[in-house]
Amino acid sequence: MFFKREGKPEKGELLVCTVKKILPHAAFVILDEFNNLEAMLHVSEISSRWVKNIKDHISEGKKIVCKVLEVKPNGHIDVSLKRVTNAETKRKLNEIKIERRMEKLIESIARNFKEDPKGGLKKIGGIILQEFDTLSDFSNEIKREGPELIKELDLPKKWKDELYNQIYNQLKSQMVKLCKIVDVSSYEGDAIVKIRKLFEKIYAIAKKNGVEMKIRYISSPRYSLGITIKNYKMGESFFEKLFKEVDKFASKNKIKFDVVGPCK
Repeated sequence: MFFKREGKPEKGELLVCTVKKILPHAAFVILDEFNNLEAMLHVSEISSRWVKNIKDHISEGKKIVCKVLEVKPNGHIDVSLKRVTNAETKRKLNEIKIERRMEKLIESIARNFKEDPKGGLKKIGGIILQEFDTLSDFSNEIKREGPELIKELDLPKKWKDELYNQIYNQLKSQMVKLCKIVDVSSYEGDAIVKIRKLFEKIYAIAKKNGVEMKIRYISSPRYSLGITIKNYKMGESFFEKLFKEVDKFASKNKIKFDVVGPCK
């Protein structure tokens, strides 16, 4: 990790550690996320089972996820390995993975601009960290809120544009596509106008919800509604919301609107 935290960790915090030294009754670990901080992992905190030899469970140089048990006034830090669940370990390691991925992306953009990768990471990452605790938090927030978040950062324009484009393309490649078949018809004199307004309504609802929508004509009265969205659950939820609003609009404007089912 390029960016290190200052100060001391908090009790109960999960941290990635590197085993530095193993003694008969304890191991000393480096706290990877902090500058020059070490902690002690007592033999009793290595496993819920009896530990005869610490080296049977960990080895020097190994990366492990520990929980902070205590931070004493003199600076001594105690950590535990046995109190960390598999789910917590997986989640923490994933955070670090996302952090490194974001660092590599920024370094890659710096190279494209003929800038020093580490210098670019320090400059751009530093600006991002004025708004977010970590680059991992920044990445996760973009996934939740969308890449438009990047445009609000106080970054140089060329960096802002390139970061936006690259992250947008990454997110787009990770998104899923869902499609529904609908029948739309009307026997009113201005049927064409009414149906066009219904489709405009659909596009407006999709745009309001940040969903990419494509409507294709199949054969009268059949159309397909295709969306690109973050995941299937969100997609089905969006369609449910969409059809409720469209049903009201269709009923009010004397349009027959029926959902046939998913596209084949």
